[in-house]
Amino acid sequence: PPVTGPSSPAWLGHMGSGCFKPSTADEPLLAGRHGPGSPQLGAKLQKVIRTAGRPGRCSAAELDEVLEALSGCSETDEGPQASAEWLSHWSARQTAKGRQGLVALLQRVLAKSLEPRAAAAEEALRSESGGDGADGVDFGQLANLCEDALRLEDWQRDGVLAACLVLCEASRQPSALPASEYVVQSLDRIVLLFQRAFVGQRAASAAKQLQQLRELELDTGLPPVQEHLALVSSG
Repeated sequence: PPVTGPSSPAWLGHMGSGCFKPSTADEPLLAGRHGPGSPQLGAKLQKVIRTAGRPGRCSAAELDEVLEALSGCSETDEGPQASAEWLSHWSARQTAKGRQGLVALLQRVLAKSLEPRAAAAEEALRSESGGDGADGVDFGQLANLCEDALRLEDWQRDGVLAACLVLCEASRQPSALPASEYVVQSLDRIVLLFQRAFVGQRAASAAKQLQQLRELELDTGLPPVQEHLALVSSG
């Protein structure tokens, strides 16, 4: 994906393929007592673990299957947070190559889901303003303009959130990769789009715009940026 400019911390607060040995991938699934979540959730997340062994070679259809698996297990009422906890627990026990494979896979999953939204929002802004940026556009107007373009489908929302949670947790570990490996370029593009409408606002306006941002995230299903700062650039 294209490289974008920096995101402002003031309003916010791929690597190659890896591979896993089958026994390593299966161990936490067969011994659920050693990891969080139910056996049903662990069984569903096998799809993620298997595909993470070849992140650069999976098809678009497989990426959709991984996204669906990340959403959790409806049978046991376990959602994206449970999936993220399970995968973080699993990842912490893998080799560096294994961890890198999972990061690369989640980056591809997020790119497939978010890149079309970022491009559509940028095009909507260009069509409305006749320019390349959001300079001079009211934040609320920008949110209304881009809301439809940014909206994720219902089935994608939980999986996108789970992927973001796993990447954020991985970025905080002592064995973390360089920070740039966790930046989700498409999310960074969306952040940059709104940053331009935010910069320079008075404190009262900034508080209002942060609330509008949160409402936009809820309406569109985008992950809450302020809770995933590791996934955007900080300049």
